[in-house]
This record gives sequence, C-alpha cells and structure tokens, in this order.
Amino acid sequence: MLLIVPKNVDLQGDWWNQSYDKLPKEEEEALWAAFGRRAYNKASGKEVVNSYQSEDSGKWFICKCRGEIANPPVITLRSFKHIVRKSGSGEHSSDCDFYPITTPQREIVRSYRQKQRNTAFNFLASFDRSETDDQTNAGTGRASHHTSRSKLGTLLAEWISKTPIGWREAGTPRLSISPQYEELKASASEIWLDTNVTLSDSLCAFDSDLDQFKEDIFSAPANWSRRRREHGIYLTRVGGVGRQKIETLDGRVHDVVGRLAIFGETDGSDRAETISNLSARQPYLAVILVGRRSPDAPATLLSAYLHPCVDRGDLLLVDSDLERITLRYLQDIQDSLPPNDSFDIQKPMFDLDAPLPRRPIKLTPEEQEQLDTRDVLVPDFVLWPTSKSRTPLVVETMGYDKADYRQRKRRTQEKMRQKLNAELECHDFHQPYGTSQEDRDEDFINRVRAHFTAETDR
Repeated sequence: MLLIVPKNVDLQGDWWNQSYDKLPKEEEEALWAAFGRRAYNKASGKEVVNSYQSEDSGKWFICKCRGEIANPPVITLRSFKHIVRKSGSGEHSSDCDFYPITTPQREIVRSYRQKQRNTAFNFLASFDRSETDDQTNAGTGRASHHTSRSKLGTLLAEWISKTPIGWREAGTPRLSISPQYEELKASASEIWLDTNVTLSDSLCAFDSDLDQFKEDIFSAPANWSRRRREHGIYLTRVGGVGRQKIETLDGRVHDVVGRLAIFGETDGSDRAETISNLSARQPYLAVILVGRRSPDAPATLLSAYLHPCVDRGDLLLVDSDLERITLRYLQDIQDSLPPNDSFDIQKPMFDLDAPLPRRPIKLTPEEQEQLDTRDVLVPDFVLWPTSKSRTPLVVETMGYDKADYRQRKRRTQEKMRQKLNAELECHDFHQPYGTSQEDRDEDFINRVRAHFTAETDR
C-alpha cells in the first residue's frame, strides 16, 4: 500500500497517526507494472508520476510494506517519468514489489542460477588491482530468496548440490555427520576458487585446524593467478551469532571483519532482525572466506554466509525452523512406505526456471527481459515418486499469515507446479483458522501419504 504525503513530511515522527490518502489501486498497479519486481509496461507509470510531480508542492509516496514504523521506505518522483527510493529512507521489505528499485530483480534472479561448469568464483582480487571488493564490507544482515544470493551463498549451494546431502533417497539410510563431511571434502575438487585452484586446495573443514590453516594459506603451493590473492574457505557449524561474531558448535568464538550474511525467510516485514531472532534458527552451516585485508596483514575471517541446517548431525539446508518440522513429517512418511512405492526428497538449491549450466540457451532480448524480471522459483521440497505411475509433489511450508506473503507464495507455487508438471501440497502453520496445529499437521500428513498410496491406473 502506498500513501500520498507532502514532501518533507516528518518520517521520524508518528506519521501513521496522520490522515493521508491512499494511492488509488489502479495507479499503484500502474507503478508496479512500470517499476516493480515484474515490470512489464514501462510506459504505464509515466502518467502517474507526471500527474503527482506536476502538483505545486510535489508529493512523496510512503510504502507500508514494513508497517507503521519510523523512517519508512519512501518513493520520490524524478524527471516526471521515474521513481526512486528517497535517500536515507528505510529499505523496502525484501518481498515488496518495489524492492527492486534498490536491487534490480534481474540481479536477484541471476544470482540463483547455477554456475557454468569449471568457472571460478574469483572471490578476492590481487592487492594491486583497482577492483572494488564487496566481500569485506562490514555488516550483519539477513539473506533470503528475495535478495541477491552472495557468492559465498552460491558456493554453498553448488557444494551441497554435488553431494547426496540435499537428496534423501527412499529406502537409503541417512548419512551420519562424518560421512557428510567426507562427501563435502570429496566434492570440493569440483569447485574452482581461481583458474588453477580448487576448493580442495584451500579448504579448512575442522575447527581445530583453523589457526594453522590461516598460516598455511600463504605457503601452500596453490597456483593463484596474478589477478587474485591467496584465500581459502573455512567450513563449520555455527550455534550462535553476534554482531560480526560467530560461535561454533564446539564453543569457539570468531570475529568476522566483513559481511556476515544469515539466511532466514520472514514475512518481509522484519528486515532489521534482532540477533536473538537470528540465533534462534541455529544450528547453521557456514562457509567463511579467509584471507588478508592488506599485504602485510595476517589472515582473518573476511566474510561469512550462514544457512540453517536440519540439526547438529544433519547438514541438509532448510529455510526456517518450520521447514525442519515439515521435513521431519516427510521423512516419517517416506520411511513408512515400501521403497518401491515411496518417494525421494529433494531440497532444491537453484532457480527452476534458469537455463541449465551445461546447455546454454539462446534467447531473444524480449525473452531475456522476461526471464530477468520474474520471480525466483526455489521450492521448499520436491518429492520424486519411486513409482513411474505417480507424479512429483511440490511441498511448501506456509510459515506466515500475512496477506502479501500468501499472495506471493500462491503465485510462485503455481509456476513451480507447472514447471515440474507436479502436484502441490502445503504444510500450513496458520490456516485453516479455528483448527489446531496438531489437526493441520495430521491433515498434511494424510494428504501427502494419499498422493503416494491412492490407487492409480497402472
């Protein structure tokens, strides 16, 4: 919802107690069509902008995507045809249609594509290059599927996808923690940090080895190119989070001098999450960039990406604490069915609608524009039947009751269902109203079970 307010309104005060007009629905939709997340008609918003900017005093639009808070996101009008977020005003929530005013949707979508085979991540430039290094900018913040995935986030997704960790096969015992680490170490040779340096060449996977790892980075015989400086990746499980600090499960506390990004889905209204909220999602699986900030500085933890995992002994990535509950029910159903009439559980890591990395697709400019301005499609879970007579099942956890959240979910769920030629089931933690969560859970379990046990035409 957008409110029409005069320029220079006091955004720090209780502006929500003032009487302001709502921007008419058709005009707001015209701005969405021109400048929003799925912009498809650039000309539609020009008339609206021109109309309000032409008024004697001019107008601003307050976006209520984050509710009634001090310093809300404010949209200002430019050149009688554009809109921008007012400098210094609050950020839009990450699920708001106007969030791409700050971060273009095409950048968000492209960050969820799988990397081309054998292409390097190139985290750190050499000290004599003038490239801007965004890996070491300080700050602790939340990441989600509505914001751009960082390079470290992409590395973790690529890494997990090369192992059995994100795929639960029917009738197969789940790996304990040691074999999971062995799988990650083995697949590290398939990921490239630089042209001639793989992740396995510069990896620390044990907390007790970190101090020695910092020293060895610069003496190891890795063949770094002139464009890059030596660095490595530290993999660990995290149980606590602070401002620029992490605490591993064995109690070691480390400072992170640069960006500390923590994945966690919300309803979009709580971008400035408290440290206690972030810590509540632990344990996390963390990938941390280790290197030097200057030529004569010691190696330190430059930046980190943390993603919730199921528990201390299960490194499968989940998006929320509620997804852990959904997964537990899915595994119980899977275990109760005969392997030949059950399903495999997949936790997808990448956008379903992105071109496959080994099969480049030539697109027209119009097709590329459409691809780059759409939603990111990453299902919570996909259940793949072991019987050829049944269809796949997309499973989504509905963790919030906010109308915008549910509207966005319905839109993406239908697209995911069509993309996979699958059916859809939702594990809802709020609806139907007047029903206990125990009854909602039982209904969800019965629906999933019925999908794989109901009689079919064989």
